[in-house]
Amino acid sequence: MNTIFGQNSTRSADRRREILLLSVTLMVAVLMLYLYGAIDYTRELFSAWDLHKYRALGIAAPSIDPSVPRPFTYRILGPFLAGVMPFGPDTSFYMLNCVCSIALVALMFRFMRRIGFSPRLSAAVTVLYIFNKHFFGFTSWNYFHTNDVLMNIFIIWMFWSMLDGRWLAFAIAMALASVTRETFLIMVPTLLVYLAERREARGEYMRALSALLPG
Repeated sequence: MNTIFGQNSTRSADRRREILLLSVTLMVAVLMLYLYGAIDYTRELFSAWDLHKYRALGIAAPSIDPSVPRPFTYRILGPFLAGVMPFGPDTSFYMLNCVCSIALVALMFRFMRRIGFSPRLSAAVTVLYIFNKHFFGFTSWNYFHTNDVLMNIFIIWMFWSMLDGRWLAFAIAMALASVTRETFLIMVPTLLVYLAERREARGEYMRALSALLPG
């Protein structure tokens, strides 16, 4: 009995330590979202940037702005979500981007744990990602690029689902990713290589390949 209670106590302490590290990581993310600042898209310097296409899509939501060219008009998920929020377009994009960025940080930490990293190493890797001005900083500053943040979420979601063989979850993530950015297509060869290396049974192959169809 003492052994059982000791094991439970150890697991509880490990769980508290993991929650603490995740909380600290999320606080770092919130701090860096503030420190990265926000783009002043009205400056002439940024007049030709892609953000204006996404902003136009958000303003038109839930309709489609026919003046927005390809491929931007196909990247509708982020602008649509911002556009249907009950705020002005700039506030909506900024709030949505912050929420998605924090969700990405939490998901990344949990994924690091899933693939076997310790809580400390998971926190360290995630914090280093937050400090990267290209991967996290740019999309924090240029908050109209919420699609980039969403795509990172979907790629982790698809990769995690692939590892666990949860093909319905994989299919849902791929379908959502297909209206976010074209980057989701990287998961097609990734999935094929993964299945080939594992020498999966025919039935598992068919379920996995079927999960690609919605996307």
